[in-house]
Amino acid sequence: MHQLLTIEDLKVYYPVYGSIASRILGKPTAYVKAVDGVSLAIGRGEWVSVVGESGSGKTTLAKAIVGLLKPTAGTILFDGIDVARLSRRDWRRRGLRRRIQLVQQDPLESLDPMMPVGEQIREALEANGVARGGEARRKALEALEDVGLTPPEEMYKRRPRQLSGGQRQRVAIARALALEPDLIVADEPVSMIDVSLRASILDLLDKARRRGTSVLMITHDIATAWIYSDRIAVMYLGKIVEEGSSNSVARDPRHPYTAALVTSVPSLASRKPPKWPVEGEVPSGLRIPGGCRFHPRCPLATSECKEREPAETVENGGRRYRCIHPLPPGGVWKPPRRG
Repeated sequence: MHQLLTIEDLKVYYPVYGSIASRILGKPTAYVKAVDGVSLAIGRGEWVSVVGESGSGKTTLAKAIVGLLKPTAGTILFDGIDVARLSRRDWRRRGLRRRIQLVQQDPLESLDPMMPVGEQIREALEANGVARGGEARRKALEALEDVGLTPPEEMYKRRPRQLSGGQRQRVAIARALALEPDLIVADEPVSMIDVSLRASILDLLDKARRRGTSVLMITHDIATAWIYSDRIAVMYLGKIVEEGSSNSVARDPRHPYTAALVTSVPSLASRKPPKWPVEGEVPSGLRIPGGCRFHPRCPLATSECKEREPAETVENGGRRYRCIHPLPPGGVWKPPRRG
């Protein structure tokens, strides 16, 4: 499969200033290591989900990919172009703003509160040279209807404040899909949408994927990732700790953190506690534990885990993980088979 996006050893550190003087002098006293050496590849027409708890660095990774954050180190190759080194003008000049679309978790961050939502879609189409005039308006109406905002003629005229949170999120998704991008980076795309509509929105992204659009979805919901993704990458405290096909990761995890995520999926048929309970919260990126960064919360941690950072293990088929004491084959969670 031809790789559309290739990320190599990506690092994004946020500087922390201990005083006004250190800020004025531009000398940070410490760094928050939000993304700390991530490598990931996405093929054309492939859906990859990055899964993890809040604080794992998933949103920072997404913003770096779309050019909203400058990486501290590493490369982000999109169709052979290192976008991490481009200026904002180069992004627009090369047409990358149309080819890479971001759907943010909070649509209010990306929607103009004073402009009708239909006009915002039309403006995006015209600014990126996709359509103009009446054709752009027609495509905007179609995009609104595709995401269930009906009647589209009425929704076209509404401003973001006149819509619910879920409706605003659908506007953001409609605008991204209308531009027919090569890559959609969706940061928790259905977290603000009613449960009854989530499947229809994800099906729209899946339809775009089947047409050849690649999808990178950021989510905390490993069950949704398992259903829709080709591959899952599990992220913890700035690093990918496990990656592989969606079935292999969900049905037969190697890393204890992945096992904790999959066994925490609620079941209507059972009220048993999770098989791999994990206590506490994700530590701050300012104070990353030594050795394996998951060891303070891991039920299998030993003294070796506290002293040595695990190297990456690669299995046949591209399955990879970072764990000193990986789980043996056999799986800890048996979801129903798909399809």
